[in-house]
Amino acid sequence: MKFLYQIFYLLILAFMFCPVGLATSPGLDLTIEMTDFPQQEIIKKKKIRFNKACAKFGTYLSNNRGLWGSGPFKKVTCKTSTSGKGAKTPWLLRVSGDSSEKVFEIFYRSKAGKDSLQARYSLQTEVGPLVLMGKENSQLIAFYLTSSLPFRSVLPPDLKPGSGQAGLKGRSVALKNMNPPSELEVFSIDRVGDLWQADSKGRLTFKEENGKTAEWVLSELKPNSGDGDVLFVAQIENNAETLQAVDRMIRNSSETFFEKFLNFGRSAYVGGRYGVPLKGQGVLKNAPLIGLFGEFRSGFLSGLRLNYDLIPKQQASDVNGSTSFNWSRLQLAYSFSKIFSGKIINSFDVTPRLGVANLNYEFAPSATSDTTAYSFKLNRAPTVGLEVGAEKATNLFRVRAWSFGSFSVGVLPLDKNHTTTSLRVGLDLYREFISFRMMKLAVLGFTAFESTKIEKKLTDEEKESDATLVRQLQLNSSFLGGGLTLTW
Repeated sequence: MKFLYQIFYLLILAFMFCPVGLATSPGLDLTIEMTDFPQQEIIKKKKIRFNKACAKFGTYLSNNRGLWGSGPFKKVTCKTSTSGKGAKTPWLLRVSGDSSEKVFEIFYRSKAGKDSLQARYSLQTEVGPLVLMGKENSQLIAFYLTSSLPFRSVLPPDLKPGSGQAGLKGRSVALKNMNPPSELEVFSIDRVGDLWQADSKGRLTFKEENGKTAEWVLSELKPNSGDGDVLFVAQIENNAETLQAVDRMIRNSSETFFEKFLNFGRSAYVGGRYGVPLKGQGVLKNAPLIGLFGEFRSGFLSGLRLNYDLIPKQQASDVNGSTSFNWSRLQLAYSFSKIFSGKIINSFDVTPRLGVANLNYEFAPSATSDTTAYSFKLNRAPTVGLEVGAEKATNLFRVRAWSFGSFSVGVLPLDKNHTTTSLRVGLDLYREFISFRMMKLAVLGFTAFESTKIEKKLTDEEKESDATLVRQLQLNSSFLGGGLTLTW
């Protein structure tokens, strides 16, 4: 009998001190700790500010209280690094950093006392941590962190499939530029050593988005699921793309105006392209297209685009006479985009464009021709237009279809002699092939079609003249080409 007691005692010790290989369900209590809170400033007013900001931040990390129903934690506690000993909860969110950078890290604390980093988000900003935790964009920071965890939500234990009851329900107002995921995976999860072990149990299907709320219902549940198991919700589909979009939203909303002014060029892309004609008429038959472009992606100029296109001087001759042509266009644009988490496209953008155009088209008849000489000239003529585009991004490439249509005609109201309309459509394909630190170099392939019509306004004398006059010029061309883009 004494021998059996010794065996039992050894088994207890093994369970206590050798957790590796044993499956344990994770506790769901979290402590938010601020480690760089200056000790000399720990006064009552500062503590109140921290507690208020932490309580608001903790709300979006609590069980299904965050955006799109994210938030797995049942209890959230707030403390500073000087308010006592380290956190005793299984999960720790540590807020640290300095005057220029703020860091949010979530650790899982095993029974052996080992801290394992599970999620991290850093932000280059001079905005204080209490302001970040208390502002509306704290929802986005909480969403980013929970979406980086092995699980992002916990389901009610009494949920039944097919009942129509909302299994997951959460705010969606701050994610108005993205569509909710159509499906979410449901599973049970255990901690085995330093790894998470998941067992798929079923699926949640998106039901509706009503105003500021999105809902999912349980559409499938395996037999014997939920009997003592804690059911968790997995990552959302296209998680990496969604986190990139959320990161941009956080950075744009967290910058002060001064920071936006200084950082307007911190993230941008520039590129060049060269296209050969696929189909052209007359003098455009061999006319190449040369283009330069760029876009700001940070600061107060985020979304601003600049494009310059050029067709160098071309000359052509036939039995009727000789023709010369050259053209250029400079455009300034601002893009408004909507980001999706869908399977067909990832984003849709609307881009108003303002610019100036230069064109010189001259026809001189030959000595034997009975045609009339004519010319069309635009000198810094103002242009107005609207471009729409749709984009699909994958891990291998990014493709964008765009159109500058007749509904967004390039009218020249300040040019008293001409009226110009245009139609442009195109397809761009990007493939990244070199990445160095924060810089990425990509190859570009594109095809484009453009149709431009120029109408000349006749003077009173020309209207009364009996001479044959050319009042309209139609130019059609298509291009196939490539280029390079640099992003940082």
